Amino acid sequence: MSENPSRELWAERQRELRRAWIRGTVIAAVALVVGALLGGGFVAARYEAQMGQVRRDAFAFRERLREEDAARRARVSADERAVELLRDPATRLITLRGAGAASSARGRVVWSEPAGGHILVSGLPPAPDDKTYVVWAIQGGKPRSASSLSVDASGNGSQSLPPLGVVEAFLVTLEPAGGSPAPTSPAALASR
Repeated sequence: MSENPSRELWAERQRELRRAWIRGTVIAAVALVVGALLGGGFVAARYEAQMGQVRRDAFAFRERLREEDAARRARVSADERAVELLRDPATRLITLRGAGAASSARGRVVWSEPAGGHILVSGLPPAPDDKTYVVWAIQGGKPRSASSLSVDASGNGSQSLPPLGVVEAFLVTLEPAGGSPAPTSPAALASR
């Protein structure tokens, strides 16, 4: 047997305490790592969701810019076409006046028989979702659909018109969205 049992007992107690301390430290370290991983995962998921929203917002903004740029280019192209039409001495400038609910509306058609033309309007009430404005060319006393016409929220719009030959007058009517072979409603704008 050993010479000092209390010394051995004391040493054994110290070893048990050391093992318990190491075990507690390891458990605490594992808990800390697991907590850090869970917290990091939560933070990463949250920021990933926010980054996804930022990407979607950036994509929508980029698409809106593309649409606005395309609309701007179309307006510039239409303006350039109207200027080209106005350079031709044979081009006529036809005034359109509002009627009925659109009595305050006004418009002009820049018209060249061989080249076509361009219509510009203001003050037209926006068309309901199931309707569209249609520009009619009157030829030989009969209406012929020349183009559809969109207006913005303030009632302004413009549209190129194809060459149609000799035109006596122009009308703008509100028609069903699919179009119609002849005007089905009174003229919102008409040349005088």
